[in-house]
Amino acid sequence: MPILTVNTSITPDINRSDKLALIQLFRGLAALIVLLYHTSTLYATNLNHSVLNNSFKFGKAGVDFFFVLSGFIIYTIHQHDLGVKDRVYYFISKRLIRIFPLYWLMLIPKLLIKTYSALTILGALFLLPHPQSPVLNVSWTLSYELFFYACFSLLIFNKSSSLKYLLLSYGGFIFLYWTSGLLLGDVPKLLHSSHSFIISYHHTEFLFGLAAAYLFSHSLLTQFRYWLLASGLVLFVTASLYTVINVNQIALEQGVDLITRSEDLKTVTENYSYLFFGIPSFLIILGSAHIDKLDKWNVPTGLLFIGNASYAIYLTHSSLINAETLLLKSIWPHNLAITVLPIMLVALLFGMLVHRYIETPILNKLNHTIKRFKVARPTL
Repeated sequence: MPILTVNTSITPDINRSDKLALIQLFRGLAALIVLLYHTSTLYATNLNHSVLNNSFKFGKAGVDFFFVLSGFIIYTIHQHDLGVKDRVYYFISKRLIRIFPLYWLMLIPKLLIKTYSALTILGALFLLPHPQSPVLNVSWTLSYELFFYACFSLLIFNKSSSLKYLLLSYGGFIFLYWTSGLLLGDVPKLLHSSHSFIISYHHTEFLFGLAAAYLFSHSLLTQFRYWLLASGLVLFVTASLYTVINVNQIALEQGVDLITRSEDLKTVTENYSYLFFGIPSFLIILGSAHIDKLDKWNVPTGLLFIGNASYAIYLTHSSLINAETLLLKSIWPHNLAITVLPIMLVALLFGMLVHRYIETPILNKLNHTIKRFKVARPTL
């Protein structure tokens, strides 16, 4: 593996030295803003309470950051595997054990407490894209991760120029399709169709990550690293503020209450988040990677741990906050503002404990098993 020893997107690598500490910091922050977003929406849904006037409406952008980061890390770690057919088995094995063990542990209780159709259960178990809400509400992002891994594994199996151009053309078409919708002032019709996964703009965010990894691996734009980071942060924060302000303005114009606007209303920055948050994420990641490589910032261990635990936090927080808010509804239905911080801290701590005492041991064991069979893996 090259110089990188950082976790992959929202799915972690275990027991590594985290040389890209600054990226890990932002990875943890991305998990936190997603947690803030779901806290806000669940307080609105379950308790009819607006958290700080919907100030965390922008929190979904953490997912955009994760997708860009995934493309960056996968290419940086596995760029030398491209075209090496006998690396496909190892790549796929490593990626699948990152996602499924902890995901299944979180999913199974949901399947046991409610009746679902056989098709829904099958789709949930194997993270098949589905137009309806998933059983585990945050799991829709993992379907995109798996699709990206599948595309990248094809490049490991066959590094032909025709395949590369085909995949780049696919991503380029999606980018142009959505960008034309923005320029024409209309959300593309496929946004809400059953085929929206195939042409979702989220696929382009992995390409942003691949581009950042290419520039990083070739030490390009290193002299602008602080400008890249600063401009990315400014753009990300600006888009976040615009999201919050704009959704409240739209709601006032339409006479929509504070609670409804928390999730149902969408702003232009949300409908085209690959541009308004994906591109800033590209700049943040590229600038941070160059800074980590050349300047080696020291990041507090606690913040690094949150970055390491981000997958566990991501998978567990929404279900836990949902349960906490429903409990609050029955035992403490007043003075809800003072309960927000404790609710979030409990969810954060729980995710960190799951990472430390459940996720890490499981993945260490599975990684050890893969290494034992690494030499004997099949040659394709």
